[in-house]
Amino acid sequence: MGVDIITDWLIASLDLFRLMAPYLLLGFTLAGILHVVVRKEWVAGHLGGRGFWASVKASLLGTPLPICSCGVVPFADLLKRQGASKSAITSFLISTPQTGVDSILASYAILGLPLALWKVLTAMVSGVLGGTVAGWVDRDERPAEATEADSCGDSCCASEAAPGVQRRTTIVTGTQEAISYGWGVLIKDIALWLLIGTLLGGAIATFVPQSFLTRDFSNPYLQMVAVLLVAVPLYVCATGSLPVAAALVLKGMPLGAAIVFLIAGPATNVATLTILGKVLGRKTLAVYLGTILVASYAFGVAFGLVFPGAALPAASAALHHEHGGLGSASWWEWACTLLLLVLVIRGLAIRWQEKTASRRASPGEFAEGETHSMDTIELKVTGMSCGHCRGQVDKALRSVDGVDEVVVSLEESSAQVRGAQVDVAKLVAAIQAKGFEASAR
Repeated sequence: MGVDIITDWLIASLDLFRLMAPYLLLGFTLAGILHVVVRKEWVAGHLGGRGFWASVKASLLGTPLPICSCGVVPFADLLKRQGASKSAITSFLISTPQTGVDSILASYAILGLPLALWKVLTAMVSGVLGGTVAGWVDRDERPAEATEADSCGDSCCASEAAPGVQRRTTIVTGTQEAISYGWGVLIKDIALWLLIGTLLGGAIATFVPQSFLTRDFSNPYLQMVAVLLVAVPLYVCATGSLPVAAALVLKGMPLGAAIVFLIAGPATNVATLTILGKVLGRKTLAVYLGTILVASYAFGVAFGLVFPGAALPAASAALHHEHGGLGSASWWEWACTLLLLVLVIRGLAIRWQEKTASRRASPGEFAEGETHSMDTIELKVTGMSCGHCRGQVDKALRSVDGVDEVVVSLEESSAQVRGAQVDVAKLVAAIQAKGFEASAR
């Protein structure tokens, strides 16, 4: 691979990143505001009821929230414990991962207004459809008893508050929290996927022949089927999928197929589907997956019929023309690009530090000088699918009286606890309150 080719690849990736940067920063800012204003307890409290209108409300609430497909798993357990019906839970789980204010604005920037609005419409309608069908399939469902159990408090979900505690947020503290979440925690969570998606999009724009898709997959309906088969098992966040979709469209993929990728990719992945099956049951999981498959394909086909002349915005369409967009970029675009790049690098550095600290504290390795009179308790923990889940289990265990040290292993689905006179039942209950399953080894 020559230096010129690598340079072209990096320039194409930078061009994609530049197009999204101003809109992503605005989206992250709005996401931070939503994080402060819309608390997860409030969302859970408004998702009672069953049937069509419960599904509508859940879809409307979930569509703008910046919650990824791994984050909705513990959120689903919270909704269940708060008494929400499967209709509302299923609708929320389908609509939420597909969108988010950051993804919507970036979709507008890189793929155009018609597709951005169509993506929102698809998320809402598919959520309502899936929720309604789930309620119909499980007609005898009974809402779970409301409890004070908490759930996911990670960056994918809305923030948490201790039960019975009223949080007082002033303008200053609210602004600080919004910026900290939107420009800190949220960017940290998607930084890796945004980087991977941007580099992959640049690689497609640089290395894939212009006639590849039209030559080998000339039928647009078959293209959508192929995209669906790839998107379902793949994990990609709603924002990270955008540069990949844009690059594929540049190579001849219809915008309708891009809809399929942008809907099915963020809403499904093997790990999430497995856990959802345990939380909601096989019938509801079948409705969840079936709705996403049918809705993404149907709305992909419908987009081509409703907008037959739709195309990428001029700035995106010019990406493969000697990357001419770089030279015409304004100082404002470059300022946003630099700021977002710094925030992404910072997020990657924090993730690396967290991962390094986790590896150093592998199961069985506690701090030197520990008290030998302490008990060591080993737990099996199931349901963890990401670093956020691991953090929530760690936080839950540390909240139990008597616990001194905790080591949680995502890879081994286990946790080790050191402490004096620690009640194992309380440890298990604390983990279960976060939406995971646990048992003593």
